[in-house]
Amino acid sequence: MALDLDGTDDDIDHGNIVGISGSTVLTVAGWFQPQAFGSTEPYWAYWNNNVGIILQQITNIGTCRIVFDNWAPLASTGSVFTVDVWAHVAVVYNGGGAADADKVKIYIDGVNQSLTFGGIIPTSIPAAADTFQIGDTGATAAGGRFINMSVGHVKVWLAELSAAEVVREVNSYLPQRRLNLVLDAPYDDGVLATDYSTLQNAATVTGAVQAQGPLTVSYGPRPLMTDSHMRGGRTESSRRYTKTPCPKRVWYNQ
Repeated sequence: MALDLDGTDDDIDHGNIVGISGSTVLTVAGWFQPQAFGSTEPYWAYWNNNVGIILQQITNIGTCRIVFDNWAPLASTGSVFTVDVWAHVAVVYNGGGAADADKVKIYIDGVNQSLTFGGIIPTSIPAAADTFQIGDTGATAAGGRFINMSVGHVKVWLAELSAAEVVREVNSYLPQRRLNLVLDAPYDDGVLATDYSTLQNAATVTGAVQAQGPLTVSYGPRPLMTDSHMRGGRTESSRRYTKTPCPKRVWYNQ
């Protein structure tokens, strides 16, 4: 499943996720289907008055870029998106990398892209003092900027995922890595936008509606449990998921 945003005033706000501000590592992955191309519309953002980190589309030919503090440090792809076509995008950041190409990687459908860099990529995520939002730039001097798209299966880690780990996440409904997972939002429950990570970040959905998600996503191999995913006093390892025609997480006791 997925949520559809109209590009006018729809967004998904996951709150101020603990640990993003000032982190030296970050991975954000999800499925995105742009329904129109514009200029500087955000796929996701942790952004406040030109400070933070944001993934945005930048032209009408399907390119995107990751931008940091005050728009100067950035990394841009070539043409990677097609209107009305789903693409899995994973942004992997490690501020301790030796060069810009070591600090930022963008994977499209599991394939590492060649990037064009501008400015100097920072050694940590700038402190935005704002919330993590899907489809909106959040608090800016000029107000929010919105994107027309569908989005599904967003996952965020305070970690630098390896290329192999990114590939494992592409078509897996369940996170294959749970260590350092701070957001797991498949958008399979309408406007609830439940976060299945241990943080259970509360979400506010404005305007977006339930939509069909990418058909390639499956439950995938069961993840190795590297931390406890507590639900109702039990760990996730004491449960299993059932599969429904339109994938939705259903818990039941073994």
